[in-house]
Amino acid sequence: MTKRPAGRFVIYGGLIVIALVVGVIFMVLSWLQPMHMMPWTSWHSETLAFWGIYSLAMSLLLHFRRYGKQSIEIPTAAWFLMVLMLIAIVQWVTGLIVFFGNLVVIFVYSATGIVALLVGFNFGREFKGEKQDGVSLEKIVHYFAAAIIIGAALSIVIALIQAFQVWGDVSWINRASTNRRPGGNLGQPNHLATLIGMGVASLLYLFGDKKIGKYATGLLAFLFLVGLAITESRSGLVGLGLLIGWYCSKNVSISKVTKALLVGTVCLEVFIFLSWPKIFTYIDSGGLEGLLSDANVNFSTAGRFMVWDQLLHAVRSRPWFGWGIGEVGAANNFVLSTYEHGLPITFSHNIGLDLLVGAGGPVFLMFSIILWFYFRRILRSKWSSMAWFASALVIPVGVHSMFEFPFAYSYFLLPVLLALGFLESQMTDESRMGLKLHYAAWGGAFLMLIVLCGNVEYIKLEEDYRVARFEALKIGKTPEEYARPNIYLLTQLEALAEVSRVKPKPGMSEKEIELLRRAAMHYPWFAVQNRYAISLALNGDREEAVRQLKVMRAMHGEKAFSGIRSYWQQQILTTYPFLRELDIP
Repeated sequence: MTKRPAGRFVIYGGLIVIALVVGVIFMVLSWLQPMHMMPWTSWHSETLAFWGIYSLAMSLLLHFRRYGKQSIEIPTAAWFLMVLMLIAIVQWVTGLIVFFGNLVVIFVYSATGIVALLVGFNFGREFKGEKQDGVSLEKIVHYFAAAIIIGAALSIVIALIQAFQVWGDVSWINRASTNRRPGGNLGQPNHLATLIGMGVASLLYLFGDKKIGKYATGLLAFLFLVGLAITESRSGLVGLGLLIGWYCSKNVSISKVTKALLVGTVCLEVFIFLSWPKIFTYIDSGGLEGLLSDANVNFSTAGRFMVWDQLLHAVRSRPWFGWGIGEVGAANNFVLSTYEHGLPITFSHNIGLDLLVGAGGPVFLMFSIILWFYFRRILRSKWSSMAWFASALVIPVGVHSMFEFPFAYSYFLLPVLLALGFLESQMTDESRMGLKLHYAAWGGAFLMLIVLCGNVEYIKLEEDYRVARFEALKIGKTPEEYARPNIYLLTQLEALAEVSRVKPKPGMSEKEIELLRRAAMHYPWFAVQNRYAISLALNGDREEAVRQLKVMRAMHGEKAFSGIRSYWQQQILTTYPFLRELDIP
């Protein structure tokens, strides 16, 4: 170990602790902050998760610097994200990814995911089997688990406040669109259920390590059961069952009584889960008729099987190279005109299908085979309680990713990758390829600069989007001195504001129509799609205009489309009689 002055050594230690604490606090706040605004409703939460990981990375770099370490090891899982970044660059160059901003987002999420893996892996390696400055690896992991429990418990309290409509004037609680299925400040019930699953994993870990008493565990467990029930999340319920099963299978010291208790807990959760709709109706209506109502948990597939079949149709059209990572909307638009019903989606609601649609069959097959061997090797390794905890954090997000897209949100993606990096460090003592510490520091600084510039751009875009909305609705008048922001990174969000200002008319430039096309493929919203379809019809491409109308009808349903049909018929009568022969579906 390189000798350093005692004072400087102590300062490094203080900075390391501060960076660790700030990182964990930011991660918890990413689940608790209440702001969800267009055009990127989760941005305020996700940016906190990003900076939380960067703070944890800073603590690791300071620790390595303090002890004279020269390199940082790269875990195997990081190479998957590097390959994904390379594929995205090739797809952008070849035009499959249409917005530069989408490439930036893929790069930032993948690169920050690599940072999370590096932090988890190297913290696990550095502190494995020894204490440094009185801090053990177990203590760090215990604090991390406690932070997850705090985030999950507070989110449930917020969800109960939303469900029972109390403290209505409190600004730090995001008001839910539906009271029966609150989502806490995450804003989505399935997201809350996933966070609760992570909280259950943390609770089991701390209880197993005797860091929390049985009474506190019982109270928190009941809170988590109630919280999961009020979300009515089927994926959350499945995740809980798998989590309990995983705990029983890997904890060889667990007693038969404890196993029976865990099985009973799952049965109790199923009962509360199925009873919640009637309980809510009883409380909401204030009468016994609520208990006799037909309110039940919705067990429908919400069109997922239909969407998966349609997207497989799109895959057959481009089986080798895919439609572009993040371009599920374009694939969906391509096939939907041949179907009566569909959904306006930007993700396939299945992580494997997202990869298949976005990158093509060969890449999907390659990733599937490599991941199979990667996890197979991990499963055959020797397990500790910390390794179980790291793997358990993956289960709720993994189950949820089979039916939705929590992996697209940094406040789930980054903690899971942090856990995966840590898990890999515990499964093997084999050395990994190293990266010089100063290269890692400069790379991290470059990444943080990009994210900082993106943060500044987004704040400007959020304001410009509001202005554009007011202009489109003809509310007020935009000040003459108002200048639209210059955007270099988040071009996909800039396009969303731009298309709302485009006025469809004959003689439009190819650039204007192309902007509308790209926006309509990426944002399957009525207003954007309708503006694109009208522009096509007015500028000679009537066949594609009719196809887009068919897509809109399938996506949004006949009831919603009837208003668009009436609008077109009115426009043809009053403004564009030359479109009278257009075959409006």
